[in-house]
Amino acid sequence: MSPGGPTDASPRGVSHGTLQTDATNPRGERMATTHYLFDRITLDPERCFGKPCIRGLRMPVTSLLAHLASGMTIAELLAEWPELEEEDIRQAFGYAAWATDEKTVHVPAPAS
Repeated sequence: MSPGGPTDASPRGVSHGTLQTDATNPRGERMATTHYLFDRITLDPERCFGKPCIRGLRMPVTSLLAHLASGMTIAELLAEWPELEEEDIRQAFGYAAWATDEKTVHVPAPAS
């Protein structure tokens, strides 16, 4: 995943977007919501309090990033949680960049 152009700070050239809700599974149960840019990032109110997670696993993006920030290597992370894949980690970084992207809010000047 490469960064956007000079005027676009988002990971895939899209500044902001929405979430896409998946259909129901074969048992008729509602499935998780996935981010439109990051197909491995899911949000489900029934798992981890609705926090963004990796592929519906009980691995919140924040936990994965906290382990890496504390000094754990990607290789150590993948060895500790074999269900994770390198693309999961790349998308976690991309999602974090997207979620913390600078947003400009125009505030009108107070009336004098």
